[in-house]
Amino acid sequence: MRCTWNPQTFECRQRCELDTAGQDSCVTNPYCEWIASAGICVTQCAFKYANSSNCDSDTKCMWNPDTMECRKGCDYIKTALDCRLDPMCELRGGECIKKCQYAYTTMDECEVDPVTCIWDNTSKICTKVCATAVT
Repeated sequence: MRCTWNPQTFECRQRCELDTAGQDSCVTNPYCEWIASAGICVTQCAFKYANSSNCDSDTKCMWNPDTMECRKGCDYIKTALDCRLDPMCELRGGECIKKCQYAYTTMDECEVDPVTCIWDNTSKICTKVCATAVT
């Protein structure tokens, strides 16, 4: 497939994955992202998926339930500072990961990670265990 549907602009555009002109061409396209480690150009998550199930099925992406948009996954954020500034992510053990409330949406899922996360029955969300919270 040569093009991809952009759910935000309601238009069909050439897939970033077909950009073979290199990094300069890729980074100047607002729909694309350069993956330096692989030397390839890919479509940004926000322009790939319009729903949570498709977004979450891509390991590089995650769904933001607050903005109803697909975005880059926490583990693909490049710097510790960017991770700390991201409202959906946190640094744990030197890795950028999803905060409990975004990683687990049900009590059963939350209870799988009892060391760092706990289910709050009042708010019905998974939250960080106080002992692991950074103040």
